[in-house]
Amino acid sequence: MRPFLDDLSAVELRVLARIRLAVTARLAAAAAAHDPGLAEHGSRPFRLALRVPGLPRAFVAKTEGPVTAWAGGETPVQRLPPDLTLFFPSSRDCARVLDGSAGRVFPIPGGWGAARALRYFRAAAASAPRMLRSPDTPAVLRAALLLEAAMSALVETANADPAMAPRLAHAPDGLVVVDAGGGVRRALRKEGGRLRSVRVPEDGQDAVLAFRDPESAVAVLAGKKSAVTALGACEASIRGLVPLVQGLFAVLDRASRYLAVKAEKEAGHGR
Repeated sequence: MRPFLDDLSAVELRVLARIRLAVTARLAAAAAAHDPGLAEHGSRPFRLALRVPGLPRAFVAKTEGPVTAWAGGETPVQRLPPDLTLFFPSSRDCARVLDGSAGRVFPIPGGWGAARALRYFRAAAASAPRMLRSPDTPAVLRAALLLEAAMSALVETANADPAMAPRLAHAPDGLVVVDAGGGVRRALRKEGGRLRSVRVPEDGQDAVLAFRDPESAVAVLAGKKSAVTALGACEASIRGLVPLVQGLFAVLDRASRYLAVKAEKEAGHGR
């Protein structure tokens, strides 16, 4: 896969749009727990949808509990109409706008909380990247945000990219926990050719990919080091059903390439 939007096939462009919808929604929700500045925007209920024709919608909502996100075909338990829908006319527009580039997006009000939803989204969409860029952000928080993004991208890549079907077919089914250290953990379940995020179990997982510490997790999740290199350097370890974790490495590599796609070509690169 080449690293620019204009070089992607139509299928790859749709996968990228799914990834950006999911990652944006989940980071917008995750930021609420770590950025005190979002408290005023996320204190009152709202329901926001991100929509691209032909793709599963992503949702960010504040109802009775904390701000929560759904993506990849998941839907809120309370299926109420969104207060605001951000409508992207095409996958290309979605990929461009959610990368911070120019593109078409139309806000469609649907309820009394439309203004609250828009204020929260604007603030939250800027918050996670700001925390990731700041040198003052603790490694454990950086690991939590990067793991949220990586797991979202992994699930969407596995479920939407046809190139991943043969890779997943060779991996056994089961539940894998990724432990980034410092109490940061996420879980995925593989069933056939699909992945889905699940709650981290107390026990009963089939495999665990554990990083030595949050700093080691950040190096891999930020793309500065491969998981294989981290394993060789004893900065990560696999316990349990090793083929299950190994089968996900190819999907993670593919997801990382999608995350690295740029909307605009830099000077010096031909079109």
